[in-house]
Amino acid sequence: MNYMKKDSCRLFWYWLCFLTGVPMAAAAGSGFVDPTVVPEVSQESGPVSLITDTAVSEETEETNENTATPVTLAEGEGKYVDNDSAPFSQSEAVESYADTDVVHLIVELENNSLLAAGFSTDDIAANTAAVASYESRQMSALDAMKSRLSSRFGGSDSFELGYTYTIATTGLSVKTEYGNMDTIAAMPGVKRVYVAPTFQVPEDTAVSDGSDDLLQPMTDNATQMIGSDVLNSTGYTGKGMKVAILDTGIVLGHPSFAALSEDQLTESSMTVEDIEEVWPSLNASSSGIRPANVYYSTKIPYAFNYETRSLDVSHATAGSDHGTHVAGITAANKLDTTDVVGVAPEAQLIVMQVFGSRGANWDTILAAMEDCVRLDVDAVNLSLGSAAGFTTGTEAMAEVLDAFTKTDMEMLIAAGNDTNNALNNLLGWNMSKTSNPDIGLVGTPSTLFQALSVASVNNDKTAMLYFTVGDTKIGYSDTGVNTS
Repeated sequence: MNYMKKDSCRLFWYWLCFLTGVPMAAAAGSGFVDPTVVPEVSQESGPVSLITDTAVSEETEETNENTATPVTLAEGEGKYVDNDSAPFSQSEAVESYADTDVVHLIVELENNSLLAAGFSTDDIAANTAAVASYESRQMSALDAMKSRLSSRFGGSDSFELGYTYTIATTGLSVKTEYGNMDTIAAMPGVKRVYVAPTFQVPEDTAVSDGSDDLLQPMTDNATQMIGSDVLNSTGYTGKGMKVAILDTGIVLGHPSFAALSEDQLTESSMTVEDIEEVWPSLNASSSGIRPANVYYSTKIPYAFNYETRSLDVSHATAGSDHGTHVAGITAANKLDTTDVVGVAPEAQLIVMQVFGSRGANWDTILAAMEDCVRLDVDAVNLSLGSAAGFTTGTEAMAEVLDAFTKTDMEMLIAAGNDTNNALNNLLGWNMSKTSNPDIGLVGTPSTLFQALSVASVNNDKTAMLYFTVGDTKIGYSDTGVNTS
C-alpha cells in the first residue's frame, strides 16, 4: 500500500490538529467571525482583544442546536429511532428498541472489501482494471441482497434501501423495522447486521458575563493562540491539500471561502474534471445530479448533502452553522479585511453535509467517507460524536475505521466539548478529587482505538468594545451593538 502521501503530510496535520485541537472546537452560534460585520479596531474607542476573565468561566450554559424534535405518532405506529441516545452495542439495542421501531441498519456481506482485498487508495481512486473487476463481483452480491430485501420487506412503507459500500466493507444500509434485523441476518451471504448509531455535533458552551447575553467563542485569534500562523510563515499553508469536512454544511458565499488564485493551486488540487472522472463510482452519484454541479469553486471544489442527496449544503437542513465554524478554523483564507485565518488557509475544502435535523446517521457518514477515498482526500474531519463514548460493543465501526486509518487519509474525530464529569460539582472546583479521578466524557467514535481523537481548547481572548481611561483600555458589553 502506498503511504507516501500520508507520510508527507502527517507532521503537518498532527502538529496542527493533535496538539492544538482547534479544528474540532465547536463554538456557540457559529463562532466564526464574518469580516463584513466585525468593527475595525480603533485606537480611540472600539473593539479590542482582551484576555477573557476566567472568573466567569464557571458559569456555563450548554446548548445543542441539533436536539431531536419530538414526533407525534399515530396509535400503534412504531417510532423512528434516530437520536443521540441510540445504543452503540448489539446487547443494548436488544434492550432499547421495540420490534416496530424504525431504524437504520448496516448489512455487511461476507465478501471482502476493496481495502481488505489489498487494493490501495491510489488504486481505488484511479479505478484500475483490477479494482473495477473485483468491485463488479461485490456489486453482483450486493444487488442480489437488495433484491432479497426488497422482495421480503418491499411492501412496508417503512422499508427503504440506502447507500452501498465497497471500500471499507462490502455492505449496504437499509431503513426498516428493528424486528426485521434477525431475519436479515439469517439471509445467505450476510456476515453481520447492526443498528447504525446517530451522532450529534459536540455541544456548544457559552460563557456568561453576568448580563442576559453570552460571550461567544470567536476565531479571530485562534491561529495566533496555537502558533499555526508561525508554521504558515515557513511554507506549510495546506497548499495542494484537500480536507473533507463532514458536518452540518457551509456558507458557500462567505468571503473567507473565496476562490483560490491560480498560484495557490497545485497539480494535486481538485478540479471539476477530477470529479467528473470518478463521479459514477461515488455514493453521491445516486442522487442523479450532474457531477459539474457539485463543483463550486477552486476553494470549495466539492459540496454535496449526503443526508438529503442534494446540492443544498446550507445550514437549513441541520439547523446549525457548526460546519462553517469548523471549515473556517480549518482553512479560512488569509484576508486583509479580518484577523480570521484558518490553520491551513490554502487548502481546498471538500464539503460533505452528513447532518440532518436529528443528527448524523453512521450509514450516511460511512457513505461520505468512502467517497473521500475515491476523491483522493488528504484528511477527513469528523467533528461529531456521542458523549461518554464506548470502547467496546462497537466492533463493526472499529473495523471500518481501522480500514480507513490504514489508508493514506488522516481521520480526525472530535473528542467533544463536554468538559469533565466534575463540572459544576458541589465542591465548586469543577475538578475531580484525586481519590475519584475524571473518567472522561470523550465521545464515540473518537474513543475507538483506531481514531485520532482531537480535543478542543478554549479561546484565551475575546473581542469586546472598549473605552480608554488614560493608557488603560476597559472592555464593556453593549446589547445594542453586534461584535460577533
